[in-house]
Amino acid sequence: MRIVHFEKGGVPGIAADDGSGWHGLTERESGFPGTLPELIAQGADLLRTGSALLPMHAIDLNAVRILPPVPKPPKILCVGLNYDDHLEESGLKSRSIPKFSRATRRV
Repeated sequence: MRIVHFEKGGVPGIAADDGSGWHGLTERESGFPGTLPELIAQGADLLRTGSALLPMHAIDLNAVRILPPVPKPPKILCVGLNYDDHLEESGLKSRSIPKFSRATRRV
């Protein structure tokens, strides 16, 4: 199950896809469960929410603006192993280094 937070004409919406295509609702429609950020903040059962969206009308993702699921995260954590020193620090230096890990130009 995949869930997306979107906006169409300035109106937020939510849609789900279980492999059969995207289906969902906008805030102006009856049965709208809330935006994805609101549901995440409430600890909602997203599998249940997504399942309830599947019988709703089809949503063309090319006709809407996709929004981030968490628009203003309190922090962002990144893990980078694309530099030799990061690989060495993590003890992964002995493993094969991916081709994309070598910088071609230094600034």
